Amino acid sequence: MSIVNDKLLADNLKRINDLHKAGLSYETIASASRDRTGDSSINQEEIGAFHKIGNIANKKMLIKAKPSKKLIQFAEAANAVAASVVTDAKETSKQVNQENTDA
Repeated sequence: MSIVNDKLLADNLKRINDLHKAGLSYETIASASRDRTGDSSINQEEIGAFHKIGNIANKKMLIKAKPSKKLIQFAEAANAVAASVVTDAKETSKQVNQENTDA
């Protein structure tokens, strides 16, 4: 992640922390975020989750590098297997359809 993105994340988290400490609800913060960004999908649950996870992540690493790499490898392998199954299913379907039209 670039330095600019890291700064934006930190600044956004600080602003959300400040607003929340001032007594504003997550819904009010979400509304202000929607107004600023034009993204109507931002909701109070997402602001609350960002607030919670961001504050935890400011104190410690959420996932270490080695387990992260292993999880990525697992996900990539699972996606490759799933793609292979879909390809095989499509091929089988074509063969069955061809057999049905030949019969």
